[in-house]
Amino acid sequence: MTMKTKTEIFNEYLEEYLKASKEQKTLLLDHVCFVTKMHRKATIRKFRVLQLRDPCKTEKRGRSEYYGPDVTVALKEVWDLGYLPVRRMIGKEKDNSKYKRIYEKIPKTPYQRILEHTAITEDVKEKLRQEHAKLNPLILKKEMEKRLKKVYDIQRRFGNKRD
Repeated sequence: MTMKTKTEIFNEYLEEYLKASKEQKTLLLDHVCFVTKMHRKATIRKFRVLQLRDPCKTEKRGRSEYYGPDVTVALKEVWDLGYLPVRRMIGKEKDNSKYKRIYEKIPKTPYQRILEHTAITEDVKEKLRQEHAKLNPLILKKEMEKRLKKVYDIQRRFGNKRD
């Protein structure tokens, strides 16, 4: 039986449990313990948790968000510049209980990937080549550093604070 099924069972019996007298709760707990194969004390705790939970509030589990929307915007600006070479993951191999990721041997920029793609016509590729020839690597580097500086400033301001 999955946790989701058990939660459904508890939610089904919650109102009845809250309205029941002591004798009725005993019978209800016996039944729920039998169905869910849980200990009596665990079922009592589960009913208590469900009783105290605010239905309007959704529970967010896991890590709290480390970066805010301002960092996301700054990182997207860096990514949109699009001239960072990246190695893509080709696949995964399972080694006992762990997965080993397999990456491309040579990192490529989005520009290089577009030129290699077979679905893109030669007209589009030629326009891209002309546009790429006009670009000044020094200006691109300065633009990239400026945008990365914005990311680092935000990180310095908010990065060390944890909830």
